[in-house]
Amino acid sequence: MPKILAIDAATQCGLASGEPGEVPRLETVNFGDSGDNHLECGARCLRWIAFRLSDDRPDEIWMEEPLAFSGKEGETSAASRVRLNGLYMIIGAAARLKGVPVHPVKITTARKGFLGHGGLKRAVAKKRSRSMGRLLGWNPTNDDEADACCLFWFASLAHGRAHPISKLMQKQIIEVVPFRRRIAA
Repeated sequence: MPKILAIDAATQCGLASGEPGEVPRLETVNFGDSGDNHLECGARCLRWIAFRLSDDRPDEIWMEEPLAFSGKEGETSAASRVRLNGLYMIIGAAARLKGVPVHPVKITTARKGFLGHGGLKRAVAKKRSRSMGRLLGWNPTNDDEADACCLFWFASLAHGRAHPISKLMQKQIIEVVPFRRRIAA
């Protein structure tokens, strides 16, 4: 089985690595702070991926497809879109140079199988991904690792070795709204 590296590429980058069907190793890599300029973050990302591709080389990279510049208006700033697309390009280009295939993943498609619904709001999806990761015994420590769990599961699914996720498990991670709040709404 190939060694997979699933990446939620962002300033704080979530990673899940391992063979399909295994419990992934989860990590967080920080390329900077929101106040750092894009070039500083890009340089840190380039240094990291260069070392990762030589020291702990994956056979495949599965990475969240970058945001369209025209989409998600109001939810993601133009500066964030530039940063996210730049990090995607740096990681993908370095992998291509080293002969490591990169599989772009629409996060909505991965979440549909992992969470049972692909069109959730960002905050809800991340919270549910953390819950599903814990339910699978993977224990993500933050939202970025939780998204990487979702991508790793999706990559494992593509190899026919994903941990089974049932509708009951997907229902288990849905936050129950207290009855009083529903009446007040």
